[in-house]
Amino acid sequence: MMTIPTLETDRLTLTPLTVDDAPDLFDLFSNTKATRFMPFPPHADLDFTRHAITQNLKNPGAIYWSVRLKGEQRVIGQINYLGGTRITG
Repeated sequence: MMTIPTLETDRLTLTPLTVDDAPDLFDLFSNTKATRFMPFPPHADLDFTRHAITQNLKNPGAIYWSVRLKGEQRVIGQINYLGGTRITG
């Protein structure tokens, strides 16, 4: 299994994405304004967000980070690095 590093900038902390991040990401992914230009419709419920995260984490070679303001626990976004992977199911 690949070890995903925690990354830090002056303002942000990027930590490996987990299903535990779903409640904060649901707040983002259920917002029609926030998802306007995303390749999926707004999430209808928290279970869908959990399922989406679980499916994303199955992509071999892909790396997913949760984005937080430095010093805060709340997730404010997500970053994906897909590298040379192919998205599956």
